[in-house]
Amino acid sequence: MKMDHPEDNTFVGFGKHEDLTFQELIETDKPYIEWLFKQSWFSYKYPGLYNYLISCGMQPEPLDSSDEEGGAPAHYQSHNAYQAKFTDCDALMKIVNLIDDQVHSVDEIIFEDVCNADIVIRYSTKTRSWYGIGYNITHYAILIELKPTVSNDYPEILRQIRAQKRTFLLQNTNIKSENIKQALVTQSYTGNVGLPKVKRMFGSIVFLIAK
Repeated sequence: MKMDHPEDNTFVGFGKHEDLTFQELIETDKPYIEWLFKQSWFSYKYPGLYNYLISCGMQPEPLDSSDEEGGAPAHYQSHNAYQAKFTDCDALMKIVNLIDDQVHSVDEIIFEDVCNADIVIRYSTKTRSWYGIGYNITHYAILIELKPTVSNDYPEILRQIRAQKRTFLLQNTNIKSENIKQALVTQSYTGNVGLPKVKRMFGSIVFLIAK
């Protein structure tokens, strides 16, 4: 008999099964769970579901992907090293200006935002009010997802990025949807589908290759 788990009824909240609970996901699509565990971003982007599935015995046999010195999984090292490049303000602003060339200064930079974006850039503009008294301030944001490499996993990455915007809007009611830009930044793309076609699928989400 299965013991009740306190997170059985928590919703997945992302991907093609976002409307299922954790328990329903196990009952519905075990191949998808196996696929999730193969994704480098799964454990650090969705630790709640990751830990739940492990506690339910759903984790596949582990692969030896640690290095000899620190023992950290290779995909963590790769992602963290890539993310660290953008702690340099000049490097980050180059990316920001490729996404929106109207950004000249920023109000705030957040790494690992609660909306699950790797980097959130907040900025604002100030214009005089219609009556010449005071100013109107408009708030903007750029949500950046970093991937050392993108391959045939791009559909799941696209769903992940779209979910980030929904979460961000719920948490930031002072920013309108049309004032939020999103970008996927990667060092390389190796998928089977041509990059121009993939970029069209991403629509308004900017797809940048930046080494």
